[in-house]
Parts: sequence; structure tokens; C-alpha cells
Amino acid sequence: MTNVTVSDERKAGKNIEVSADVTNAGIAEGEAEITLTVTPAEGEPIVETNTITLGVNETAVYKQSFKLKEAGDYTIALTCNGAKVNIPSDSSKITIEEGSSGNILKYILIFIVVVILVVILVAGAFFAFAIGKKRPNQSVGDAVREAVNGLKRR
Repeated sequence: MTNVTVSDERKAGKNIEVSADVTNAGIAEGEAEITLTVTPAEGEPIVETNTITLGVNETAVYKQSFKLKEAGDYTIALTCNGAKVNIPSDSSKITIEEGSSGNILKYILIFIVVVILVVILVAGAFFAFAIGKKRPNQSVGDAVREAVNGLKRR
């Protein structure tokens, strides 16, 4: 296996892709069993195994995607038919950062709360305006209806 790369996107919850060129340098068609192992600093490793069939002197691109839910340090290892594959040092040990999906939800929630507060404030201001125009013997409901009808006439 050659040209091993690990994608630059390294955030929790995002796809991370490992790819490599696999060549059958043998004299007959054969299978390459490729195992990707992603090991966190603490906890159980994630192991994915795939088999690629290659003709004589045929090269194929191996690609495997995975998602890591937790931020932290991880080690990536590849084997091909049981033999360890050399991975560039900047890709064999990776740090996963916190994902941004939680931040997006937080901003959406803040936006909704702000919109609701603005609606309440506008309605309250309109209600106060209607009450301010209320005559002594007039009900609040009549004062609000009168204020609404005044807006419609404008």
C-alpha cells in the first residue's frame, strides 16, 4: 500500500477518510484484506476490515470513512494481509476537536428565544398603547379592538 492519506477534517461527528493505493505485484489475481484500526487514548479501538480483489499488476484505491463521536487523541493503523502499512507520522496520530453541530443548535435556540421575546414586547407595547387610549367606562377588549381598527383604517 502506498500514498496513505487521512483527511484533514478532524472534528467530532464529522467523516474522516483514510485512503491508500493498493497494488497486486504478484503473478496471479489475489485478494488484499485491509484492516483499519482507530484507537482512542482510552477505550476500545474501532476496527474495520475490507477485502479488495486485484488482478495482476492492478492498482485500486482503498477508501474507508469513519466518524468519531468524542474529541481526543487517536492512533490510526493499517494492515494489508496482516502486514503493517506505513502511515505518515502526521496522519498516524490525530487529534479530534469538538464538533460544531452543538453550536449551531445553540444559535438556533437563541434565535427562536429572541424572536419570541420581540413578539411579546411588540404585543405588550401595543396592548399598553390600547390601554392608554381606554376610556374610563370602556372594557380592555373594546379598547384593543378600537386600536386594531384604528390601525386598519390607516
